[in-house]
Amino acid sequence: MEGCSSEMAAFSQNMLTVSMLLNVFLLSGVQTGCNNKNPNLKITAPEEMEALSGSCLLIPCSFRAIPEKPGEKFDNNREIFGVWIKSDSAFENNKKNVIYNSSQSQNSYAVNISGNLREKNCTSVFSNVKSNQADKYFFRMENGPFRATANCDPVNITVRDSAWSPRIEISGDMKEKNSVTVTCSALTPCPQSPPGLTWNLQPNPHRQMERNKDGTFTTTIQQNITLSEIHDGYNITCSARYPVDGGKNKTANTKVALSVSYAPKETSAARWMELNCSSRVKPPISCFTWVENSKHTAMIVAEGDVRLTVYEEETHCCNLLIPLITVTAVAVLIFLVAWFLKSRRTAVQHNQTKAPEEPGVQPPSNERREELHYVDVNFIKKPTCASESTSRGQQETLYAQVKVSEPENGPAETADSSDPFYSTVQKPG
Repeated sequence: MEGCSSEMAAFSQNMLTVSMLLNVFLLSGVQTGCNNKNPNLKITAPEEMEALSGSCLLIPCSFRAIPEKPGEKFDNNREIFGVWIKSDSAFENNKKNVIYNSSQSQNSYAVNISGNLREKNCTSVFSNVKSNQADKYFFRMENGPFRATANCDPVNITVRDSAWSPRIEISGDMKEKNSVTVTCSALTPCPQSPPGLTWNLQPNPHRQMERNKDGTFTTTIQQNITLSEIHDGYNITCSARYPVDGGKNKTANTKVALSVSYAPKETSAARWMELNCSSRVKPPISCFTWVENSKHTAMIVAEGDVRLTVYEEETHCCNLLIPLITVTAVAVLIFLVAWFLKSRRTAVQHNQTKAPEEPGVQPPSNERREELHYVDVNFIKKPTCASESTSRGQQETLYAQVKVSEPENGPAETADSSDPFYSTVQKPG
């Protein structure tokens, strides 16, 4: 057990020693690359930049020299050279990393320092950028005895093959009759060959190129429009066309739909009312049917509800469906009464025909003859509610019209005052 413990202790000590050596090695590498965070040269430039393959890339750049020794300071009266280094700032070990040196006439990359180095402006243009040139780059300045590299300020460059989509912006309140400004803008990494912008708002728009705060550029076109209801839902399409090497173009489009608020148009109103159908009956009503009456026909518009909303120039009536037993009983009763009255009239006429007439005997003139009533029953079919048809098996609603007639010699006021009677029956299908 003691031997095992001593071996574990030795193994732990060895691991600690290896960890300390790795930390020292890594930290020394970082300190060497960035010169212990106290570089002799610092630049101000975007940390990340994106180029379009076949186009150029402008890198806005300015530098500030921090001499390490009093005798080694920047002097703009001396000759100044600018250098760009790829991948690793320690170019002494790999001369191929130096892709551009303004002191040389031949360089591996097509680079031009457009800024004035005497004014500490190191702005540079990379021409005809290729996809394999994506990397990080360090700027170096050589001014007599003062020579320094901006180890802590690399510029990371990425390269894309497709064009950037333009951006459409609308400033102003999107309401009817308001004037708004529509702007289409596109990234311009190569101001020497800016993108061409076109849209469907106007032909041949005036193009402007603006400088951003970080030194990059943006190309824009603008148009003022006064909004109306016809602009709501209108699609604005803007196209950006980037020139690339070989006389070709790379194009991208953007589309935005307008959303305009406007006052009500073509407003109309309709007169309407709510009808209620009710009836006092026993047994209670099992179904209501609303029928719309027109000049030519009647059409069922609703069933089963006691309320109906109607609009102007519409006429509706309410039909009631009474339970089958009650209606059938009433219809049978009417039929029996009619049959009885008709049979009695026939019997009286028969007796009068057979009786002998005695001479000189006349019926009393002031005696009123027996009044006979005649009833005709007409059955008319009416449609029923769907709910009743389902629950009672295809039932039909029958309306019975009852007419009461007076004898020919009866009193006129009695005949004139007779009103038609109506009854409704439920007949199985």
